[in-house]
Amino acid sequence: MLRVLFVPLDDGVLTRAAWDWLERQADMAVVRAPADEVPRLLRLVRPDVLWIDAATPPDASPGAWAESSGNGSATAAPGLLLTRGAAAL
Repeated sequence: MLRVLFVPLDDGVLTRAAWDWLERQADMAVVRAPADEVPRLLRLVRPDVLWIDAATPPDASPGAWAESSGNGSATAAPGLLLTRGAAAL
């Protein structure tokens, strides 16, 4: 089962549609998190994918979130999916 940590940086129609789609996937365990909870949840959830979605480019760097989850282990860092405005990072 693929574990996905979804980080919506806005609450627009496309963000809600992405979350609705994720929830319908039977082969995925999904958690939705606000940006300020990402470092903590990366350690708890141990996601395979960190998905950040934003209508406009965010100020925070998701690379720092992913690095903080590894505890020194490169294999512990999740894959990173940036959609819409977050792709500008």
